[in-house]
Amino acid sequence: MDEYRNGYYTQNCHPEEFTWFDSWEYPAYFSHSISLIMIPLNIFGGYCILFQTPKKMEGSKLIMFNLHFWTSFLDLLVSSLLTPYIFFPAMCGITVGIFSWLKVPIIVQVFLAQCGLAGVGVSLVIIFENRHNVVATDRWVIKRKYSRILFYVVNFGYGCFFMTPTYFLIPDQEKTKLDLLKIVPCPTTLYFESNVFVLMDHQGRAFIQAQCTTFFCFLVLEGIFFVTRTVYFLTANNSSLSERTRQLQKKFFKSVCIQVAIPVFIVILPILYCGCAIEWYYYNQAFSNTAVICITFHGISSTIAILSIYEPYRSYTKSCISSILKEKSSSPTTPKNISVTPKPSNNTNRRSTLFNVQV
Repeated sequence: MDEYRNGYYTQNCHPEEFTWFDSWEYPAYFSHSISLIMIPLNIFGGYCILFQTPKKMEGSKLIMFNLHFWTSFLDLLVSSLLTPYIFFPAMCGITVGIFSWLKVPIIVQVFLAQCGLAGVGVSLVIIFENRHNVVATDRWVIKRKYSRILFYVVNFGYGCFFMTPTYFLIPDQEKTKLDLLKIVPCPTTLYFESNVFVLMDHQGRAFIQAQCTTFFCFLVLEGIFFVTRTVYFLTANNSSLSERTRQLQKKFFKSVCIQVAIPVFIVILPILYCGCAIEWYYYNQAFSNTAVICITFHGISSTIAILSIYEPYRSYTKSCISSILKEKSSSPTTPKNISVTPKPSNNTNRRSTLFNVQV
């Protein structure tokens, strides 16, 4: 590594041309600043779901809170705890979050990131499975409590451990970093630091892609199954639902779809960029940093969608904002000096005496 840095890198690369947006400070400072808004907002969103959900939505409260928990957890990981700095298209990088300061092993941080992503994906499937169970009436409904628990455990277990083989195939770090310089010949100088972690060499990249693609397709197929069947039972004429119940369920299902779609549309571009950068060997550290920052808006957008779409949460949020604005607008009364001249009496001097009284 030292030979490459002192030789080819010094002669052909121009690290002085990198800007602040290429440095680790850009994702670290920006993401940590976002967390100052994100954390209290997500806590407020969780409070609304737990304590402001009306009885008519009681059956979906825990399912909605589960999704909110995982989106908030993923945001916290990306913005504060991990804050990855990745050298796309190479599968290597560092973390510049709180866990790196606490010396948490990098492999543990990678596993937590996998669990966060898997938790969000599985929670999306579960919220649609919940809607399907409410409106469907045939044999494909998961009715038994233990069957549903098994369904959840299998999905979360698969999501958290589908990359386990990769963790036993971690390559030699220095050798692989040198090989990856064939893909990224002129990275930022941080690449040559000893704490840069390589998850997989270039030849093993297809193995990780296959694992992630299989898990993604698994979730998508489940989601398509539940969504299409829910739409069918909400629109079928032979549905056992009454017209009023059907309209209410349609309204709620539309709200769920919007709640899911908003954060997905926000993160789809940065995820597509990362995938294209890996596939086409494109290196731009500023773009990679920006993609990581955009992903931190996933949870914030989901919380804002929850507070905006569902009427009980929207009303409570409006009442809280109104109370805050009302308190700020009502300023305390300023003490004033009032002159009081007592009436003269026969037993006192007739000269007027001035008293200053505060009210």
